[in-house]
Amino acid sequence: MAIFWTKKAYFTSSNFLAIKMYRQGHPAMGPDNTYIYMITEITKIVDSIYIIKLAPQGENMKYEAGQYCKLLIDNMFKAYSIACAMNENNTLEIHFRQTHKNKKALLTFSSGHFMKISGPYGAVVYTNQDSPSLFIAEGIAIAPFKAIFESQSFNRGTCNVHFVWILKRREEAYILERILELQKKRKHFTFEIVINIEMSENSINDIIYRNYKIIKGKNIYVAGSESLNIQIINMCTHFGIPINLIISDYKVCNEKVHSRLAIL
Repeated sequence: MAIFWTKKAYFTSSNFLAIKMYRQGHPAMGPDNTYIYMITEITKIVDSIYIIKLAPQGENMKYEAGQYCKLLIDNMFKAYSIACAMNENNTLEIHFRQTHKNKKALLTFSSGHFMKISGPYGAVVYTNQDSPSLFIAEGIAIAPFKAIFESQSFNRGTCNVHFVWILKRREEAYILERILELQKKRKHFTFEIVINIEMSENSINDIIYRNYKIIKGKNIYVAGSESLNIQIINMCTHFGIPINLIISDYKVCNEKVHSRLAIL
């Protein structure tokens, strides 16, 4: 099946009212739910992207595919998406991109190092396998979707699922083989990769524009930055798609959304 490397955009938009958002935690879990894990494997995949695997040292954390945890680094808990479904070995998988801001974190991620982990947190959970869904991920934020795609509940589903992966460069499609395998295994699963060097609004506008006729009634799963969430909310509002269909760890504090759009 063909992979669509999309660049064309149909809309430009200008958001002139900021939407206040917050990343929500799991209501049943607090900071006292901590566990000890040991780093068993660190693999550099491409450029600055690493896959880190951890094994429990004692009790393991129980979570739902799509949730995230917090790792204690430099005396601060920092959030990382869990990139694997629950498995018989109870191991965790974390995806990490090294930047100039988090170089010290990579020093912490050494094989054999013990990590204190809190969680789980998050609301991006695949709960309705009988409903068509659209998944939109940005860069390594594909991690929680990878966990969902590996889960039994997802693979038992038969409804249409379309996945859009937004990347800056083709080389960053670091788990493309896994997605291709899923496409062969899971019925009614399609995907495309959107290449957008500047990660501008145009990519989001294009995605919503191409899907808006069939998107109504679908759950829209979003994994990415706050700005990505805001753009998707604005575009859905423009097309009359209820924002309560958007499933994300970011929630809107101010539901008044304004957008100004011009068809090219």
